Amino acid sequence: PKPKCVKPCSPQTLPPNPQVCQANDMDGECLQSLLDIKCSRLLPDSAARFADGKWSCYTGLFKSEADACIDDAGGMVSCYQPDPTLYSVDAHSALTELITDNGCNADEPTDWVVSHPHPHIGGCDDMLPWTSKPDAKRNQKGPVYECADYARHGWCSMNNVVDKSHGGRKNNYPEEHCCVCGGGSAEDTSHIPYNFCYAYGGGSTESPDVPDEIACSESKLAVHVALATYYNGSTIQKYLPQHFRVIQEFHTKLSADAFIAVDESSKICWAAFRGSQELDDWLTDALSALATQCFASNGHTIGECSYGFYEQYDSLRQAGIVRTLANLANKGNCVNGIRVVGHSLGGGLASIASADFFTLSEDTNSTREIRFPYMLTPETFRVYSFGEPRSLRWYSADWFHSNVAKVRWLNWGDPIPASPPSSWGFKHWGKAYEITSDLSRKHTWKHMSQDHGASGFYVQNHQMEPYISRLAASCAPRE
Repeated sequence: PKPKCVKPCSPQTLPPNPQVCQANDMDGECLQSLLDIKCSRLLPDSAARFADGKWSCYTGLFKSEADACIDDAGGMVSCYQPDPTLYSVDAHSALTELITDNGCNADEPTDWVVSHPHPHIGGCDDMLPWTSKPDAKRNQKGPVYECADYARHGWCSMNNVVDKSHGGRKNNYPEEHCCVCGGGSAEDTSHIPYNFCYAYGGGSTESPDVPDEIACSESKLAVHVALATYYNGSTIQKYLPQHFRVIQEFHTKLSADAFIAVDESSKICWAAFRGSQELDDWLTDALSALATQCFASNGHTIGECSYGFYEQYDSLRQAGIVRTLANLANKGNCVNGIRVVGHSLGGGLASIASADFFTLSEDTNSTREIRFPYMLTPETFRVYSFGEPRSLRWYSADWFHSNVAKVRWLNWGDPIPASPPSSWGFKHWGKAYEITSDLSRKHTWKHMSQDHGASGFYVQNHQMEPYISRLAASCAPRE
């Protein structure tokens, strides 16, 4: 069949919300990326495409590209044509719901704003034609990449080469040619509607609402659960809130520690992850973190996350933390939901764990050995972190920010939330609350942007005690 091409729109035909009605973009704040991530969870290594009047998830799409479209600048745009030999799943219902929720027309993707495959980024234009191999070396073995590939794979982000193995002379200097890598050429783009999606990590997406009253009340419980992770054995019970009972502890050779407890009064299960014992040790690890492809317990991708954090979480998963939590839920011990909590490095582990739990709960395959008995929604599933470092790459962070209810606390001056740097492609997610103090040392909180990091540098504000005392003061009933 003839390829169904995505046609560019003129500025006069922009939809009401051009930030979300975007096509062919790799940033997690754009709709096409949300659809692709949704597909990758339904069918590994697949992406979403509209063909023959319905939405499906296809594998092998990049092998079935057809250069059959002309963009508004006169250049070729890669379009996709349905291939009956491709393995696919019908995901029309799930994808249509996601599209509608984002304010777009699911039946007419041609109405969406089309993102240029070689985008204008803040007045920058990729220097084209360019590939990672000079013309003289095209016939040598190995793949050839374009600027769009560097954005797609996350090798470059925020005008920097994130993965040094894909930069420099041996890769034909992408940092001099691609805007996302820091190169490109300046151009007057004032006549072009600003494409926010190409900010690569800027701005905030909408997070499931957790009312401030609930955020405060549950956080005052969560901070004590986080404190208890720094203890072992019967001592844990001493620091837990009343009615909490420890079900099982988990300790691994990678020095990762966690436990699962049940609040027997509310029938809510808690998974808690310990932070670093030595601040200097884990800060060094966090700043040298590399991104790796991360997976949920059912094998579906959750995107890229910090290699060091994922390695520790995976060791806890192998120790049985996911199986234990799922078994508790299936036995009716978590009828009112699940909470995940962590301080410092434990907050990063809690973020990756919650991405795993949420992805697993979406899986409708009833034959899986490990599965939750119900879908984890913002009403039944919440995450609480304190002084958490960044642990997910921007597109993964934006996806879970839009789907999982999370409350992220940081003390003013705590430096840890600023690492790893956002310029490395990492991004925070969750509803951010920063605790500040006035001259009379009265503590209050205020909402911050999604990726807000550190305000000042006071290492002592990272410890558990300031979080406990300042949270209690700032969440006290307001006059």
